[in-house]
Amino acid sequence: MDRPSENVISYTDFSHDDYWEAINWLKDQGLNVSSSRYAGIMRDIGDFGEGEYPKELIWGLSEVDTLYRVYLGVLKRDLVSKDDLKKLLNGAKFLKDEKIGASDNSRNYIFELQVAGAFVKAGAGVRFDNTKADFKFELQPGITCFAECKRVSSEQKLEANVKEAYKQIQERCSEHDVGVIAVDISRLMWQRMNGNLVCSSFADIKSFLQKISDDITKSIKAKYVYCNTIMVAGFYCVPFVSVETGGLNYFRNMSASIKYCEDHLLIPYSLMFMQRARVALWMKDNLKLSFQV
Repeated sequence: MDRPSENVISYTDFSHDDYWEAINWLKDQGLNVSSSRYAGIMRDIGDFGEGEYPKELIWGLSEVDTLYRVYLGVLKRDLVSKDDLKKLLNGAKFLKDEKIGASDNSRNYIFELQVAGAFVKAGAGVRFDNTKADFKFELQPGITCFAECKRVSSEQKLEANVKEAYKQIQERCSEHDVGVIAVDISRLMWQRMNGNLVCSSFADIKSFLQKISDDITKSIKAKYVYCNTIMVAGFYCVPFVSVETGGLNYFRNMSASIKYCEDHLLIPYSLMFMQRARVALWMKDNLKLSFQV
């Protein structure tokens, strides 16, 4: 059931102090975090505990949660330069006030880091330097994987964003390189739900959100016409309140399409495409496990 606000008894993933740890780490890097949306949301939340919380704050807190996960997966490993760290601090506090298309949109950048963090946890040596891609990593000597991350702002732009990523990967890759496209539809889920909250059981939340995400993505008609792209991965994160416990939780979903590579496991065989298909299968399994952590 969608709700404009909800009485929350507890928070069940990370603690209030965990979130401040990530924010204070940015402060320790010499950045002014006091005016950031993360610090603003945490101040508005106060000492998190049982109480009635408006929908904007709960959705906002989900983004603070993402920051903490990025802090654990990428920032603490010193993979991001100080200049790039500054890009995390821009952007409106709430999704409803976001300026779509703004070049300083930190929500786009933190999605790139979120995906990179999942690959880092899967064992990839992710690098952000010396590439026009959002990031890259070496699969084996002479074979590089380039990643293009698209955080979609409207359903009308979804297919165009995917096609743009295909084109970008093809421009980055040499003959033996491969590419991965990551697409975040969290904002589209928020739009479909009119920014409201969901109160659900753990048993029902997956199927409820799956119906929404399937309806959003059914419009994609782009074909796997570019052979270097071995996987398209879709992501979203939606906050919900458990009817069983009253606790605030986040449903984090990652699904991957590797149909193009699976097709090339069939006759007639191609050694190169079979190798790419095996890489895609490995990547899909490891990425899903990493994203859930």
